[in-house]
Amino acid sequence: MHSSHYSSRIGRRLTGLTFLRVLLISFFLGATLLLDINASRFAELPPLHHRLYMGLIVFTYVLTIIYALWIRLRTPSTMLAYVQIGFDLLITTTLVTFTGGFHSSPFLFTLYLPIIAAAILSTLRASITIATIVTIITIITALIYLGVIPSPEAMDTTLVGGSTRTILLEAGLNISFTYLLAWSAGQLAKQLGQAHTEIAQSKLDIRNLQTLNENILASLNSGLLTVDQSMTIIFFNRAAEQITGHHLNDIFGKKLESLFPELANTLTSETAFNERHELNFTPPGEKTPLFLGFSISPLLDSDRQHTGHIIIFQDLSQIKALEEQAKLSERMAAIGHLSAAIAHEIRNPLGVISASAEQIGRAHV
Repeated sequence: MHSSHYSSRIGRRLTGLTFLRVLLISFFLGATLLLDINASRFAELPPLHHRLYMGLIVFTYVLTIIYALWIRLRTPSTMLAYVQIGFDLLITTTLVTFTGGFHSSPFLFTLYLPIIAAAILSTLRASITIATIVTIITIITALIYLGVIPSPEAMDTTLVGGSTRTILLEAGLNISFTYLLAWSAGQLAKQLGQAHTEIAQSKLDIRNLQTLNENILASLNSGLLTVDQSMTIIFFNRAAEQITGHHLNDIFGKKLESLFPELANTLTSETAFNERHELNFTPPGEKTPLFLGFSISPLLDSDRQHTGHIIIFQDLSQIKALEEQAKLSERMAAIGHLSAAIAHEIRNPLGVISASAEQIGRAHV
């Protein structure tokens, strides 16, 4: 489950990164190409740079298609994240290097995007690794500007001005910012990852509690329904369906009086709570009424505010029948006791009369 959750999370991040890449390339490189870089310091750029922009746009779109197919056809993984970051670093390095480098390139900010992407998609270590690569590129570019390393033929260094001290200062500032960005992005991504994990766990706990609550309510032998302040039915459990013969889909959203008119009238009084209510109810399609017992409690929200009523009811027909049978048995027993007492009271005088008659008979003999 953890692996599936990780794949899902990295898949969403890779999809977002792919979309952001297309958006940035389309907007910045496309706008630059259309405007033909009219700023005075870029006015003398050779046509090679225009072909470079177009090539990077096409290359990025081709990579995006490959990434999209990879994400769709295969399970997203860390390897795909590393591949994307690697190509992003290649694209941004090429773009920055051949448009003035860290000294004057208008696309310098793109060199930092792979660092942020590495922090989001992977770990702080990956972000530091990318920052180190960017640092090496910065150092090599500075050495080219200083003439220590021969300049590539396609790289225009004529736009670079300033003394050796200025170039070294700018290179140092860029390196410092690169590592600061890598560390900050890594820490932020770590915190976001922890927050995401906690949120995911909280959602799982909530789903488990909801499932447990639903199972408990479904397992109750007593009928349970809830109504809001307007006496509209908002919950109806399985036992309530079995007792009343009504299904949740048929009863949900209807007024309580359509199901239990007498009970609805009772709920309007102040004495409805903490009292036992009983009434007869005839299910649809049945002729014999059921004897139902109800208990009513207030429905409270998280702020302990009254939002409706909780009604629990049971079919007491058998209990009522047993009570009637018990009462009948008690009455029959009372009649039996009375009959025995009467018989006893009658038997005593009769015995005396019988004894007297026998004595009279003997006397005449």
